Amino acid sequence: MRYAKICVLLLFLVASARIASADYLNILRTVGCGPPSPCDSQIYINGPGSPAAGYAMFPVITTIGSRWSFTFQTPDPYEWGFNQFGYYAYFGNGGTFQMTGPGDLTLLGEMRGGFLFNSNGEAYVLDLNFDGQWSNSLNASGQLYLHVGDFREAHLDVATVTATGVPEPTGFALLGSAVAGLCGARGRLRT
Repeated sequence: MRYAKICVLLLFLVASARIASADYLNILRTVGCGPPSPCDSQIYINGPGSPAAGYAMFPVITTIGSRWSFTFQTPDPYEWGFNQFGYYAYFGNGGTFQMTGPGDLTLLGEMRGGFLFNSNGEAYVLDLNFDGQWSNSLNASGQLYLHVGDFREAHLDVATVTATGVPEPTGFALLGSAVAGLCGARGRLRT
């Protein structure tokens, strides 16, 4: 009976290890831009109606000594124009997103929509969504926000999805099957 409890505990630990392992890849942080946290954006690269681009570096040092940072370039806007406040643009899927996180892991991804608008004729606001995959094969999605102008601010919200990592679920399933098999074999030998 005690052996059966140990087998169940081992299976639970194997199943939960994958879920708990990606917490260090989640961040929700807002910082003012300026030393030591530079950020900037280009509201259009080749004139109105072209992609926007930008970057930010966060002063947050992780437990393993890395900084969070990102760069992006949107696709061409599907709608853009000028209103009483200035330039605005709406973006769909496409473009690129790259982020560095703890342990120099990198996330390569794609923009999933968002908008840019002129605020009070002096500042620009970008609010963009992205998704991608970390260099350790975990998937992530999130939102970035940049306010550049009269005051500068960067906001990053990243949620790393642990249930879809590749190939680790297969590895954990194989390990779980092996533990279950050993527990079953051990139980048969005792009877």
